Amino acid sequence: MLFALASLSPTASFSIPSVAHATLKSGDDQALASMSAALSDVGMIALTGIPGYAALRNEVLADSAKCASWEQEHTFDDQTTRRTMASRTIPGPGGAQPFKTSATAECADFTTAVEPFRATVDEAVRLFGARLGGLLHVRAPLLTTREGFPFPSFFDVVDNGEHLEHIHAYSRPRDHPPKEEAGATLEMHTDQGLFIAFTPALLLSDNGRAADAPDASSFHIKLRSGEVVPVAFDRDSLVFMLGHGVEQVVKPQLLPGGVSPGAPAFIPRPTPHALSVAASGAARMWYGRMVLPPSDATVSGKALTFGEMRDAMNSEVASGSQSTAAIAIGCSGSEAVDTRLHALNRRVLSEPASCNDGAGLQCWHRCMSLEDGDALGTPADSCAAQNLQLQCVNSRDQLSSGGHGDYFPSCTNTTTDETPYPEPYPPIAMARRTQCTDASFMAEAEAMRVEGGYAAAANLTSMCGAVRFGPYATPGTPCVRGQLLYRMTADGVMHGKMVAHAGFGWLAFGLANPGGNHNGMNGARIVMALPGSPHTYSPAIGLDVLPTSGTVDEYIINEVGGSAFRFWQAPYAQPSLVDASLEVADCTTSMSFATATIAGWPLNVTGENHFLWGLNEADYFVGYHSRDNRGLITIDLGDASATGSGQVETDEDAAASEDLLPEPTPSSDSSSKGLSDGAVAGIAVALFVCGIGIGIIATYTISKLRVASSTPKGAEAGTRAANGIQAVSVTANQVDVKVEAC
Repeated sequence: MLFALASLSPTASFSIPSVAHATLKSGDDQALASMSAALSDVGMIALTGIPGYAALRNEVLADSAKCASWEQEHTFDDQTTRRTMASRTIPGPGGAQPFKTSATAECADFTTAVEPFRATVDEAVRLFGARLGGLLHVRAPLLTTREGFPFPSFFDVVDNGEHLEHIHAYSRPRDHPPKEEAGATLEMHTDQGLFIAFTPALLLSDNGRAADAPDASSFHIKLRSGEVVPVAFDRDSLVFMLGHGVEQVVKPQLLPGGVSPGAPAFIPRPTPHALSVAASGAARMWYGRMVLPPSDATVSGKALTFGEMRDAMNSEVASGSQSTAAIAIGCSGSEAVDTRLHALNRRVLSEPASCNDGAGLQCWHRCMSLEDGDALGTPADSCAAQNLQLQCVNSRDQLSSGGHGDYFPSCTNTTTDETPYPEPYPPIAMARRTQCTDASFMAEAEAMRVEGGYAAAANLTSMCGAVRFGPYATPGTPCVRGQLLYRMTADGVMHGKMVAHAGFGWLAFGLANPGGNHNGMNGARIVMALPGSPHTYSPAIGLDVLPTSGTVDEYIINEVGGSAFRFWQAPYAQPSLVDASLEVADCTTSMSFATATIAGWPLNVTGENHFLWGLNEADYFVGYHSRDNRGLITIDLGDASATGSGQVETDEDAAASEDLLPEPTPSSDSSSKGLSDGAVAGIAVALFVCGIGIGIIATYTISKLRVASSTPKGAEAGTRAANGIQAVSVTANQVDVKVEAC
């Protein structure tokens, strides 16, 4: 279970470092430097200025005391009583499991308040995990399952781990003799999780209101020097503290030096800490969220998985065993020799692995909630009563093979193994396999640029043939997968055309979400072209594709939850596209659009914009883009210049070959020098690296999007139709395609 950690000592002599949420989310260099210094030296950092967090913290902690649906109660040696409400967040959509509460008005208030609070903390936890992962110079994958399924990055480990959530109410009788030493309630120890995010304690008076007096309890930490000091907290911050788990996972995979040449090594430090609760009689309310490694990942150097390790420790807690066999796996260094510390470490993990308690199913290498159920939202918690089996399947009722896919728990007796998508109709076939060369594509794209009057062009470059792990790992070869043609008008409207050297499964281009997961993919705003209507899409049969239909709409990428297209297939409800069109030719597919905003986000018409792009030419199921067909690009719309950025995510050897990526070079001529001067290579593949755990991955188009209306783009489409191109004009989001012989 989690310990209540935060308190404000009147004699506090140490203030933990802090960083503003906005600067950390933006990836500010100074914020990252501060985070690196704090986590390597102290092992703690406070995140301040989280939108809406402070008020939610006060409301949730106060309402939880009124609800008082305590599941556990424990009395410590110093007569401090701790009452606990517990829940957890598991990987995948609908991961936040409800707190078990009574059917009272007070508990209804708590339930209403705790949902947005948990969502706010969830965003902050995943932001912290992503930024911490970016500081680590480690070989990939960090962890694997017994079957060899990789958890490539630290963020993947965080994203696929179980997050234990506890609300504690601590109280100690006023008449009990005070204990001045540090750790009178909880002695010095190091937590077992990767890290914990927690609220500074809220002190409640007898009437349930927040007390004006400072909290006399004390929270102590042991500094790197060995000095034990009391700590002061900003009560409106969310505090992050590293546990032994981060050392257990990261240390075996650390590489020499920092993440960039010449940078110092970053080694995260778990924080030993202790708590002494004051004899005030008041209730000290506290919330904590401990992040654990994925339950099916194997412990480095051990035969056990992390889930099995937890179960073994739980068994010892239940039996009262003094055996250190399981404890030795979970304890850290010299701290492990203390018998009482062993008990503390066991209690940290005394919550059963969620997939062992009947509430979830291990599906696609993660524990998924049965309550959330299948693709239609049908719960999968009563299969036996229906004479059905609980199985992990895809939307076509096929058993998971372990590869990329949109999988979920379902009640089904299917025995069908996963198969490739059925042959699409009409088939996505390109003559480019034999006659559409890179040279012919560049010539075609340049003709489009000239004909459309676009001021500049930028290559959409990927790393084709990249293999991320294993003995054949390679960063791949730079390849041009398309071009973005663009120009600005005096009214601040961007006129863009994404031209892909690919068949038409889908195309997408838009604004990356600063600080969003997966290099800004989650939460991004996108313009997306489909060969059918999103409103009739079904994950079982794909798009309802007609030879004369297609759509161009705005979408919002799903920021939290499932990433499969079915989770975000509804287009953005307040579209801003003033012009849109599609063109499908033998060697190219292109999407034209004109807008000043994308799904509610305005373009920076005088400076840099961080864009992402992706495409699929394999199926009509709005499926995975593949590693060859995604990237990032930065464009300064003020002077029509562009640069590509990012890195290829590979293993240690491949990562050392990043210089194979071409250097991004700004376009100095915004007029009409075509591909060679106006285009910029070097766009990163890392954007849509779904690694292992991106919610549910394989129908993983460009992740969550929403729609917009469009009006015809007649002149250019008509001209190109005369040259044998399938001209597409968009009316009310419907695209009519005219096919002519080449």
